Amino acid sequence: QEDCAMKKNLLALCAATTIAVLPCVTSAGPAKPAEDPPRIIEIRSLYQQFMKDREQAFMMTDRYESNTRQLQIPARGPVTYRITVWRYDETIWEQLNSDRPVPKGWLAQMVYSDCSDCTDGRATYEFLFDEKNNLIFFYQSAPKSMERRYYFTAEKPVRVVEGKEIVDTINAEHRSVSDGMILRAAYELKRAYMPDIFMK
Repeated sequence: QEDCAMKKNLLALCAATTIAVLPCVTSAGPAKPAEDPPRIIEIRSLYQQFMKDREQAFMMTDRYESNTRQLQIPARGPVTYRITVWRYDETIWEQLNSDRPVPKGWLAQMVYSDCSDCTDGRATYEFLFDEKNNLIFFYQSAPKSMERRYYFTAEKPVRVVEGKEIVDTINAEHRSVSDGMILRAAYELKRAYMPDIFMK
């Protein structure tokens, strides 16, 4: 019931749209582009385009916040979520970049913290979607956990990067993480809900 109430409250905030640039440390993976197959290069290129143009404030940013009063969640204590969604503003893009087509897709960043005013309990998750609203890339940076990246085709993982290990042969464990947590959170993001995502 508490989760439902949080999601209902969040729907009322979905109309709020602001322009913002939030700092984050992200990477599409350790492999060199020349070593990657075409699909990975394509995803990497779109991700890097978002990183570059977001810094130039060419994005529309939708901000959703939940539990900003540090309410106590049973068995978890104070938890805060913050989601920022970057989408290209086509009118602004065309005025400033008439020589380049508008990149398609959108990027969502979720910052999760289980303590107030701390960095040790802070985790960052990023979800990159294509123009068809399909998840194509996921990035995780969480305390006491290695960095994790998932690359997708048709919302099926095609590459997993955990720390410095690059895996192109997807196993059952990877699919369990993908289907059980990543894609579930991506689905809720597309529906403008606050994902129930505890990956630490």
